[in-house]
Amino acid sequence: FDEAMALVGPDTDPSDAARLWLWAGVARLQTGDLQAAEPMVTRAASTFRELGDEVDAAGAQIMRVGVLIGLGRPGEVDDELDDALKVMRAHGIDWGVGYAAFAQGSLAELRGDVVGARTAQQEALAAAGRIGLEPLQAQAQIQLALLDLAQGALDQARRQLAAAAATLERIRWLEGTGYALDAAAGLAVAEGRLDVAAAALRAAHEIRERLGVPIWP
Repeated sequence: FDEAMALVGPDTDPSDAARLWLWAGVARLQTGDLQAAEPMVTRAASTFRELGDEVDAAGAQIMRVGVLIGLGRPGEVDDELDDALKVMRAHGIDWGVGYAAFAQGSLAELRGDVVGARTAQQEALAAAGRIGLEPLQAQAQIQLALLDLAQGALDQARRQLAAAAATLERIRWLEGTGYALDAAAGLAVAEGRLDVAAAALRAAHEIRERLGVPIWP
């Protein structure tokens, strides 16, 4: 991506340049370098908006929202996230609906809005299911399990985590497994199994140390 970014110059087509900025930013996001990702995804979103490309702008906005939440700046994203979700719904773009709804649900959970968080995560799960986007399905199931735990619905939380774990084992997504282990630790604490909770948290920490990625959000 660094080599590709070096090719962006005054003669580069603006839409091509914006796509390079976007995917370079996504690459930084996936490796946990949120500070470097932020100006790239911001520039991509601004360029797409200037070009009148509302779909690509919405996609870039969703990625920017993920970066800003990870940087601890959730207060900056509400309008941008709402706009992106509306665009993705209007165009029937399920990956965009799914990731935007997932971010919306995560924000609602951070703010203590359990009902809003559940509604958003259910929309994310449904959108991911329509297109077989298994990593997002697992993420949404984990978040729903956490919401179940918060409301004392341990059996439902256990079912959500079992479904997520089966998906994560099949697709071998290690980062997602870390989040599932966090939720499993919460469930174990609720069940009074503190030794199991401690082991799950250690395993989640080891995964993040190995991958070099921070907890999101």
